[in-house]
Amino acid sequence: MRKRTGMVTLSHLIVVLGLAAGMAAAQQSIVVSRVVLEYGSTPELREQIGAALSAVMQEMNRFAAGRGNDDGLRIHCTEAGFTALKQTIETTRCFSTIPECRANLVETPNNRYEVRGLKVRVDMGGTKGDPIQFLVFELNALGKIANVNFAIEEQYYNRLMQQGREQKDLFNRQIILDLMETFRTAHNRKDIDYLEKIYSDDALIIVGQVLQKKAEAKR
Repeated sequence: MRKRTGMVTLSHLIVVLGLAAGMAAAQQSIVVSRVVLEYGSTPELREQIGAALSAVMQEMNRFAAGRGNDDGLRIHCTEAGFTALKQTIETTRCFSTIPECRANLVETPNNRYEVRGLKVRVDMGGTKGDPIQFLVFELNALGKIANVNFAIEEQYYNRLMQQGREQKDLFNRQIILDLMETFRTAHNRKDIDYLEKIYSDDALIIVGQVLQKKAEAKR
């Protein structure tokens, strides 16, 4: 009987140690990602937006570990921004692996702000592509997240935006950039409905700042 009791105790010990190791691994998987905005706008706005994005990145990591909370995202977003961010998290399972991200707060020609280059790892599933991607957050004048996309490569971004001289030209280039990054995001999200609209005979085209079908644009 003593031998049996000893075996049961050892089994229990192994289970307890296994659970403890699993909990420790889960804790370690949640990286506290801090976003530091170095240049752009005012120090007060940079601090405000940096703190909000830090909270969003950490909540994103909680979602990846199965412990995320919608309210932790929603408080920092517009309604449209929350929808885009939640869809991105759910479909790509993106998360940050680095403790600090340094970026700039860029004022765009359409009187909004962008924060680019926040590094994340995504689950590409069966889709070809690099699992290391970079997020770009679009924010309104109040510093709320209005949209989120996956950024194009930095060299292509610089080539596209640095050639713009006049304000109108910059505005048009921003529209093209938004379309390119929306397309990249749809690819990463595996958003089949959007991609089919792009490739269909009645494809979406740019009209001002809105994507419309060819037939609608001709009216």
